[in-house]
Amino acid sequence: MQTREIPQNQWSDFLYTVAEQHRDARVRVEVDGKDIGEQPLGEDLALVDIELEKKGSAKGDISLTFGTKGGGEMEHRILMPDHVYAEETDSGELAVLDIEDRGKHKTLVTFELSPQSQAP
Repeated sequence: MQTREIPQNQWSDFLYTVAEQHRDARVRVEVDGKDIGEQPLGEDLALVDIELEKKGSAKGDISLTFGTKGGGEMEHRILMPDHVYAEETDSGELAVLDIEDRGKHKTLVTFELSPQSQAP
C-alpha cells in the first residue's frame, strides 16, 4: 500500500474522479479523532457522490453521499478539510480515502477491494 497526499488545488478534480470511477462501490465509513476515538458511520454503503463545495457558506467543505441498504441516502459533511490522502494498493487501486479536517478528525472511506487487489 502507498499513501499520497492530494494537493489542495487538485481536490475538486480528484474527488470528482473518485466519485465517477467508484460510483456504487461498497464502502465502510468511520470518523476517527483523539477526542472521539473511532466512530463508525456505516458499513456496506454504496458511494453515491463526493463533492467539494465551491460557493456559499459551505465553500471549501467536502460532502460525501452514500446509499444505504434500505434505499435511502446518508450524507456526511467535512467542515474545513485540511488534508486529503489516497491510500492505494500496489496496483494503483484506491483502498482508502482519508479526509482530515482542521480539528485533526479523519473521515476514512474504506473501499471494498476487488479479489485481484487482495491477492499476494
